Amino acid sequence: MRVAATQINIAFGDVRANLEKALALIREAGSQNAAVVVLPEFFTSGMAIHPIMDEIASRNHEYRVIEILLEHAKKHNILICGSLLTMHGPDTFNTIFIIEPCGEIFRHNKDLPTQFEHSYYTYGDTLRSYKKFGLAFCWEMLRSKTLREFDPHVQLVLAGSCWWGVPGTSTNEELRYYNQELNRNTPRIFAKLAGLPVVHASLKGNVPGARRLDDSTFVERPLIGTTQIISAAGEVLKCIDDTDDDAVIVEDIPLNERIEHPIPDGFWLLPLRREYLRAWDTQNALGEQLYREKRKTPNYDFASRRIDESSRTF
Repeated sequence: MRVAATQINIAFGDVRANLEKALALIREAGSQNAAVVVLPEFFTSGMAIHPIMDEIASRNHEYRVIEILLEHAKKHNILICGSLLTMHGPDTFNTIFIIEPCGEIFRHNKDLPTQFEHSYYTYGDTLRSYKKFGLAFCWEMLRSKTLREFDPHVQLVLAGSCWWGVPGTSTNEELRYYNQELNRNTPRIFAKLAGLPVVHASLKGNVPGARRLDDSTFVERPLIGTTQIISAAGEVLKCIDDTDDDAVIVEDIPLNERIEHPIPDGFWLLPLRREYLRAWDTQNALGEQLYREKRKTPNYDFASRRIDESSRTF
């Protein structure tokens, strides 16, 4: 199958601008005869601890993002996959979608929000298999349960991420290196353990916001882009390195039966540093609390905090 993975330099919170970026990359993938193109996680907005995030799901609806992508899937005869915030009833989800040229749309709502993201969307589902495709976005690739949730007929994993980097002001170079390597290696390790090829799209650029949900210090974080197409053996077939440009890579990959490997016991596929485990526990719990408060009060103003652009603090 001829597949394409994209990299988008995010215009933070600007749904219209990011949609145009995505459409240009879809056109490019179609011109190279790709049958599948993968867009990054949160490709219309990026993700940060910022009040604008509470508006993104409604803006995605307002700009008819899914409908426009469907039009382009038909126009370019290409299957489109990606992730964006959507609303269903009173709740918001991180919806990972597959849009077929025939008009069929499959949705997987990310099962477990990642850390602070829980303040902007809630628990989803485990329906991550569609025909020959399996879905695993960002930290879903770090969890053993994701592998167990793939149906036997899955032959290709479609993946994407919006992966925070360490703030540029940080002097902890050892942590910066660890985080970059974790981001780079996670899709490769996941492919090898899954016994399936992986098409991984990613965001680049910078996102502004609070350091943590319980620390309102304003920071700008780089997003780590590791757009890659990876074989079932975990080998990188093609990747994008050392550029922040909007870009697409295209590669022909064989689709074979899944190579069965033992799935590691426990929750995580690989050991994580103590800071990451602590953030998973504390920021997830606090994010869920904030999410519930916002749903009780529709006009809830993110903990009554607004960005003061003059002082760059909340």
